[in-house]
Amino acid sequence: MIDRFLEMDLVSIKAQTHAVLTGLRGLLRYAKATGRQDLVAEAEKRFALYLTEASTENHMNFNWFGRPTHTEPCAIVDAFMVAVQLWQMTGKSEYIEEAHKIYYNGICHAQRANGGFGLEECAGSQGVFLKMKAPEAWWCCTMRGSEGLTRAAEYSFMHKDGMLVLPFFYNGLIQFEQADYEIKTAYPYEGKVIVRSMKKSKSSKGISFFKPSWAGKFELTLNGKPQAALEKDGFAVYENPLEAGDTLIYIFEQKPYFAPTHNKHTIVGFQKIYYGPLLLAADIENSKPLALPVNPSIQWDAEKCRTGVNGRKMFLQPINDIADWNYSPESYCRQILWEKTVP
Repeated sequence: MIDRFLEMDLVSIKAQTHAVLTGLRGLLRYAKATGRQDLVAEAEKRFALYLTEASTENHMNFNWFGRPTHTEPCAIVDAFMVAVQLWQMTGKSEYIEEAHKIYYNGICHAQRANGGFGLEECAGSQGVFLKMKAPEAWWCCTMRGSEGLTRAAEYSFMHKDGMLVLPFFYNGLIQFEQADYEIKTAYPYEGKVIVRSMKKSKSSKGISFFKPSWAGKFELTLNGKPQAALEKDGFAVYENPLEAGDTLIYIFEQKPYFAPTHNKHTIVGFQKIYYGPLLLAADIENSKPLALPVNPSIQWDAEKCRTGVNGRKMFLQPINDIADWNYSPESYCRQILWEKTVP
């Protein structure tokens, strides 16, 4: 089965992306069971192909290679899982970064107000807007969406060689035989993670925090005192055990930034704006694209979780919190691509 799968020209046969990404999960599972690193490399090649050929600009998917008719949360969940598993097997932090963007802009945007998961148009190849295709695919995608949320919880931390590793940041209580930790964070809206040790660690060697490439300077404090940390493979590493009651605070800078499009089939001449992992968008009422000013000044408003452009004349908001809004699927329209301007 693996040999036949590796023979396929996925683009020319217009393969379904859900099937392909599930195949990559199978490759990685088999590679882990057998130690075959060549299969990890093959999975990397095909995941890169998926990102450049069939991933929408808000990190969802084309349902088929070469056929951007709609997105499918089943495949979005697969892509999230593949990205995390590739990081686990290669140590390459770019996969964790992609997983963050898939989770917040793909999985979170696909979840509806009733908890189910629906379909979108393929933003980028079909224009600058993000639009609904179906309110909910309850017969299929809602079930897979639940697995995506479960995997997000599963992947949120691990204990490796005595080190607590935090590739994602969520509020919660982490309990190990060696140590218990309480995690508090406002991420992705703020680059701050607070870890409180609930009991003395028996064998813990410290804590490793994900440090994304979009983050600026970072700092660590223990009970209010600055601490030294190593930067290694996309992580900020604190190499000391915590005593019961200790509070370790990890802070990193986040600012709005421009990013190029990543799919070769996206309309030419446009760019995106992110804040951390969050893709920013503008609400559109008349389906007429907005234009950014030349050399725009973009500031993040932490209180309202949005950016203001050129003195608050235009507002851009993250797309990850759609489940909390009252919206009309027929009229929902948000602009996520911006024409490049020449000063």
